[in-house]
Amino acid sequence: MVARSMTRGMATARGAADRLARIPGVSVLTPPDRMATLVTFSIAGWPAAEALEELGKRTFAIARTIVSLDAIRISVGFFTSDEELERFSECVELLATHTPETLPPRRTLAMLGES
Repeated sequence: MVARSMTRGMATARGAADRLARIPGVSVLTPPDRMATLVTFSIAGWPAAEALEELGKRTFAIARTIVSLDAIRISVGFFTSDEELERFSECVELLATHTPETLPPRRTLAMLGES
């Protein structure tokens, strides 16, 4: 019997892979028949390290690069919410519609009292 947490984690990862695969310019590299809770993908026009750095500035994800594939791998768990995955996917979609040179700058907040 597969634990409920594992079943939920795998279903959440599958949903993330499906959502990412629908984004023009994003290639999901993880074979669907071998997917557990890791999803590997690439974004056209973006080196993986640069894309991961930008994603890290805009959203939260447990992720790393796979250097040999020039790709990003996210880790999805049973605890990952649909809202978190949607925010992450929206950031991937933003990157996919731009190049590193044309990406709009991330808004920053001024902290009062800082010099």
